[in-house]
Amino acid sequence: MTTPAPCAAPACRAPAVHGERRCYAHVEDAAAYRRRAARLLAGCADLTHLDLSGAELRDRTLRKRRLTGTRLAGAVLERVTFEGCRMSLVFAHDAMLSHCRFVGCRLSAVILAGSDLRDCEFDDCEVQRCNFVAAAISRTLFRSCDLTSSRFIGGTLRQVTMDDCNLYHAHLELADLGDLATPGSNPAEAHRW
Repeated sequence: MTTPAPCAAPACRAPAVHGERRCYAHVEDAAAYRRRAARLLAGCADLTHLDLSGAELRDRTLRKRRLTGTRLAGAVLERVTFEGCRMSLVFAHDAMLSHCRFVGCRLSAVILAGSDLRDCEFDDCEVQRCNFVAAAISRTLFRSCDLTSSRFIGGTLRQVTMDDCNLYHAHLELADLGDLATPGSNPAEAHRW
């Protein structure tokens, strides 16, 4: 994994975001940075090792994108469809995803800890070893997904359906499962306590 340059702000140890000398908290023109980050997300097929923390993207379809080691901390994604994308070790903690769709995607070790997912859909996806720890997930559908070893520990799942999903070794400990529905899935093979 490529190590990003450190932020140029005095005493800041955070990594600089892509195309800037400073981290997202210290970037000089936040609006210009968010526009540039959105253009990269929308138009670049390979987003490997880019730090696009705080990016905002709306009303887009991203097809066959590759995100490896990509940082999207605190990103806002609304009405974004991901089709056939490959995501590995993506740091999207504390992000907000609303009305997003993932279709035929492979997510491996994606970190969505502390994120807010609303009205999202994961259809025919591999979502393995992903981190949803302390995430707030509502009105979201996982259909025909492999959720092997993904962690929802301490999260809140409201009106979430895991339909025909593989829950082998999925971690649901300390999660507020509310009205979680698991038709056609194997919840007995998940960790719940």
